[in-house]
Amino acid sequence: MAKIDFTRAPPGGNWTLVESKILTADTVYVDFLNLDINTDRAYLLIANVKVAAGNYVVLFAEDDYTLANYRSQRFYTSGVNVAGDRVSQPEIGYQGTADAGTMIVCYITRDLFGNMRALADINTYSPTTVIIWKNAVTSISTFSNITKLRVKGYFLSGSQLHLFRML
Repeated sequence: MAKIDFTRAPPGGNWTLVESKILTADTVYVDFLNLDINTDRAYLLIANVKVAAGNYVVLFAEDDYTLANYRSQRFYTSGVNVAGDRVSQPEIGYQGTADAGTMIVCYITRDLFGNMRALADINTYSPTTVIIWKNAVTSISTFSNITKLRVKGYFLSGSQLHLFRML
């Protein structure tokens, strides 16, 4: 099994590959199934994706696909411009232009009250107009366990999504 050693970077420990999805055709979403966050404690999603321009990448837990059941606080910067806002969707990425890819590094866990929590770093837009995004996501709903994650984003062929578990 492939492992990434993050012993010198937070949160520490080894991350073991759960599954890699390398898309050979355009698709709207990718599911990661048979998870157990109660045992694994946290997941790390590393995605190098091509998303249809003007589309968000969102993260759903279990079968709760209602955007309004989640909140995202986002902060983004381009050049000297800095902005932020809160939206009613579980946003972990965005692609504004058709000529570039998006890199997403997202930590996913379930808090002590049962809410899904995610923290995503995003590098997006064209290489000459790079934009840095930082998104914090929470679910309104609570879960006793998280056994399924769906990443939705109108992904184009060639996109890669890799999910790691903490232990």
